[in-house]
Amino acid sequence: MAETLLPDHYEVLQVSPHADSETIERVFRHLAHRYHPDNRDSGDAERFAELVNAHTVLSDPAQRARYDIGYEGVRQERWRIFNQDSTTSEIVSDTRIRLALLSLLYVARRDNARE
Repeated sequence: MAETLLPDHYEVLQVSPHADSETIERVFRHLAHRYHPDNRDSGDAERFAELVNAHTVLSDPAQRARYDIGYEGVRQERWRIFNQDSTTSEIVSDTRIRLALLSLLYVARRDNARE
């Protein structure tokens, strides 16, 4: 699946896809301080590496533009499941909505397995 190949850098940095470079930098510095491996209270080397990778991609305009193209495709595919245009019965529509919600809950649980 495409979403497993493309990490959600916006989610990692907890910013909107429309965030400007100053916001990305500010949030990165805050989260990097929190998750830096030298921080005894909340250090997390794996999380810190994800943050650095996300910041590297989103802080460079050329890399961010390339990333955004792929990100938009993954986002559209993820939300395609809610498209109800092709359903003709309420039962089929309800089934698709139920499956979509279960899929969203599964993705959220998989992404936050520690919680």
